[in-house]
Amino acid sequence: MSLCRWVGAPLLLPLLLLGGCQSAAVRPAAAERVIANSVSERLARGEQALRRGDEERALYYFVAALAVQRDNPEALLQIGTLELQRGDYGRAADTFTLLLQQTPDAAVALQGLGQARLWQRRYAEAESLLTRAVALQPTHWQSYNALGIIADLKQQFEQADQAYQQALKLQPNHPQLLNNHGYSYYLRGDMVRAIAHFQRVVALDPTASRGWYNLGLAYARQGDDAAALRAFEQAGEGAAAYNNVGFIALANARPEAARHYLQQAIDRQPSWYERAQRNLQQLPP
Repeated sequence: MSLCRWVGAPLLLPLLLLGGCQSAAVRPAAAERVIANSVSERLARGEQALRRGDEERALYYFVAALAVQRDNPEALLQIGTLELQRGDYGRAADTFTLLLQQTPDAAVALQGLGQARLWQRRYAEAESLLTRAVALQPTHWQSYNALGIIADLKQQFEQADQAYQQALKLQPNHPQLLNNHGYSYYLRGDMVRAIAHFQRVVALDPTASRGWYNLGLAYARQGDDAAALRAFEQAGEGAAAYNNVGFIALANARPEAARHYLQQAIDRQPSWYERAQRNLQQLPP
């Protein structure tokens, strides 16, 4: 059980792979020929596919654009962003590295590579890249968000606040930023501010399961079991909600509450028996 964090890819519908420009994963659902001949036509078709939400086809056209012009910056940017969105961080890093070779001072490329390095846990490199990105382009909220996460990992919470606040100036009601700043407050034990941030997340997006889950954890840490259960259930946790509340009650030295909720998890869904039973065994007789 852990808090849910959002890192996110650069805010345009992001993108996918490269290598030498050949990728087995880059075929649209229905095979088709690339009829467009020019780079601009292929890029345009890729962007149209993105607007329709068809990332596979978009990727197909962006890679096709590179087949005509291998070092096209726009195609590299789109491909790298899709790779970030898909969680292919190694390929994303390779793609943004190629982009930086073409445009060494491109803030969006520094940001993309910095985000990929963050996911690869290469934190010092990520911080350096992202710091360069915001120096070049102070309006990239995603860079500030990632810098906030890195500061949290280093327990440099004052720096984390500064980064998240800069990001929130640019995107005042962005659920991802509010969630991550709330996570930061949770890490330092400030449940009041954490809950306030998570409440804003779910008010802005009632389907935000990450926000509901984190809100449940924060309520449970405060000892508000009923509110925690409601939040976990909104996150779709089901019987796991009772195990979560019981586990946190156990950690907070509330053995009777822990016993009650862990047993509820077992009674509601027998598949939780093994995990909840392990937690119950930690209680005094």
